Amino acid sequence: GFETRLFEQMGVARPRLWHRANRGVRRVWAAAVATGALGLGLGLGLGLGGSPATVAKPAPIMANLTADHIVKGEVYLAPGHPGWLFMSVHGVHASGIVTCHVRVRGGRSLTVGSFSLSAGSGSWLYQLPVPASQVQAAWVVSGGGKVLASATLV
Repeated sequence: GFETRLFEQMGVARPRLWHRANRGVRRVWAAAVATGALGLGLGLGLGLGGSPATVAKPAPIMANLTADHIVKGEVYLAPGHPGWLFMSVHGVHASGIVTCHVRVRGGRSLTVGSFSLSAGSGSWLYQLPVPASQVQAAWVVSGGGKVLASATLV
């Protein structure tokens, strides 16, 4: 599907076992995706004439998605331009297509795409239209317009 094509474009292999119900695997995978995207960005920087002394190494940013003070997933941002956003949702009371939104510096909100939840769980990877450092918040919205969970990434 969509996420597989994105992983392939990033040069990141999808793990053999992709169990939505296993949060530990999702967290490890999300960290690997963020690290891989960071490595890809650094590799491109070095390949374009940079050197280890001149390439900044920003850390991936992670925040919990919450609803009513209960963790409902995670958001990871891999720094750079383009930046990458990985969102993992679990335990929400929704299925079907949901939409991801982000707020960037200056207060502007962007709809960055949609993905599918099955039994309240799903995950998604997206190449951001802005540098990851510009993203201040992210949230996921049901098809009916209800905010299911949100995260602050400042």
